[in-house]
Amino acid sequence: RRLGDAIWDESGSFLGCRSPEQRTSTSLTSPHAASGLLMPQAWRDHCMLDEGHNLQVTKPHLGWHLPFLQELGHIGGAVRIAHWPGRPKPWKLGLGQRTVFERHWWGTHDLLCQRQAVPRDASAIFSAP
Repeated sequence: RRLGDAIWDESGSFLGCRSPEQRTSTSLTSPHAASGLLMPQAWRDHCMLDEGHNLQVTKPHLGWHLPFLQELGHIGGAVRIAHWPGRPKPWKLGLGQRTVFERHWWGTHDLLCQRQAVPRDASAIFSAP
């Protein structure tokens, strides 16, 4: 059963899901009453993720997210997960083709490689078949 958006508190703890009737919030700043949230049942239910947890950063998807991003900017929110549906993938783009999202991806990649002492050319491990 598909429930509504997953809701977390300020510390990042999972509180539950909105009901299927409430599926998504009409506003990022709308209050969430913890008493009105449902806990998903294992192997039966799943919560939806809002756009901040599945921001699709390729064309034409990114254009669809602009109203969400504008509201997110006004309230000082953050994107938690960027997603590259289809092609091109970040590791397939040259320097001149990269957007701010690919630059963040490469910055994270470089930081992780430094922490793990992995050579820079290890990007091949990220290649999709």
